Amino acid sequence: MNKVLIPIDGSEFSLQILGYVTRFLAPSDTHLILLYVAEEPGLVEIAEPGFEDLTIYVDEAEASIRTNFADDILPQMRALEKAGFTVSTEVRFGDPISELENFIEVEAIDLVAMTTHGRTGLNRMVYGSVAQHILQHATVPVMLYRTFSPDSSKDGLPDRFEFA
Repeated sequence: MNKVLIPIDGSEFSLQILGYVTRFLAPSDTHLILLYVAEEPGLVEIAEPGFEDLTIYVDEAEASIRTNFADDILPQMRALEKAGFTVSTEVRFGDPISELENFIEVEAIDLVAMTTHGRTGLNRMVYGSVAQHILQHATVPVMLYRTFSPDSSKDGLPDRFEFA
């Protein structure tokens, strides 16, 4: 079974790749792994009247993030499973690029499928590009989906696919 890593950043934009993955990959031999990389939570102390002794611990914050991701992604998981795909979710904490590279290697991923904003110039310098980094450094094939306009795919076809 082919393992396909789909990084999800919590935005609707990052979910756009799912429709195209289902179009191009065979459900019977594809395991889709939906991965969310979150910032590492720190110890939170609340200094409000009535909450003097309330401290939220890191493990509680991580559990909350995992639960929220599972709840948020459930409709997409059900749709993918209904289409015949094997689907799992993973949550990692830390730097997205490092976590993705590590996950690709450790989990023996066969393909990475993700969206990209396609930023260029100053925007790319300021915001960076996880997709660009993965495209340039991954040791597995990468499928990128990028829109050219906000109302793209009027005819149901992608604006642009890049395979590397």
